[in-house]
Amino acid sequence: MNKQINSVSFHEDFVQWADVILDESNIVIRRAVSDSLPLIIDHKSLNQTESINQISKKLVTLIEQNSFSKEKVRFTFPSKFSLIKKIALDSTISSENYNEFIFFELEKIWEEPSENYQIYQLEKVEASEGLTEILILAVRKKVIQYFQDIAEFSGLELDVLTPSCFTVDELYRQLYPDAKGQTLIIGWQRRGYDIIISTPEQFIHYDFKPYNTDLNTIEQIDEEYLLSSFDLLLDEIQSPPVLDRSLFNIKTIVFYGYHFKAEWLDIIQAQVQLPIKLFNVDTNSAFQLKIQDALLSAENIFQFVEPISNIF
Repeated sequence: MNKQINSVSFHEDFVQWADVILDESNIVIRRAVSDSLPLIIDHKSLNQTESINQISKKLVTLIEQNSFSKEKVRFTFPSKFSLIKKIALDSTISSENYNEFIFFELEKIWEEPSENYQIYQLEKVEASEGLTEILILAVRKKVIQYFQDIAEFSGLELDVLTPSCFTVDELYRQLYPDAKGQTLIIGWQRRGYDIIISTPEQFIHYDFKPYNTDLNTIEQIDEEYLLSSFDLLLDEIQSPPVLDRSLFNIKTIVFYGYHFKAEWLDIIQAQVQLPIKLFNVDTNSAFQLKIQDALLSAENIFQFVEPISNIF
């Protein structure tokens, strides 16, 4: 049975929209577009009603230009607007008491009073004998309301609203269910890396790391510096300075993101021993890719991963 999905992915200063049909074995991309936003989505604009109006007008324009559907539209927003943490609890602790421990852990990292956050328990797994791991997502209520208001002002029926890291992780696991071990999935964003670690069985980790301490955009950073420092980034991810052991056991690295250039791949591959590839749909995928948009090709799907990812 075919399922048509309209998915919108919000970034710092641009938006992507994908019109996709999904069936049991095919992903059909009917249309995929990117367009700049008239402002930067940040903590300041989240408090400005006028920014909602401006973004809504942009979406309405995209709808009119591309005949996108307004029904059951799915949104992803930048994962850095979320707090994502795995908490390990003794398996003897009753689920009725989870909130006490969850709040204790989150109080160490959140920046506002707890009542300003919406908290979700996304996944619970038996990590080892005697321990249960709970994946926690905390999002400020104003962030949720902001994107809900954008949908309403644009005349859209909002079906799904989620941080993009979870949909990107899900897309990779759906496409490559036979992947071996841990995969490091890196999104090259405007001001830094979205870092996702995944296995075929579960979401492992998310973090956002800026390209530099000045929070410069990728265009402002010297390309040679950006590419030559990837091995240091990988070491920092796998073995944080505060630990005397490796935190992860990464087997493969996958790149995606509108700002990544395909010609960078070989330059970075020369620095590290692990295999690196672009997040495209290849012959090893569990789904076949069909593209009806003349401006899109199978080779640059990695630049549209985020809107496409919200299809499962």
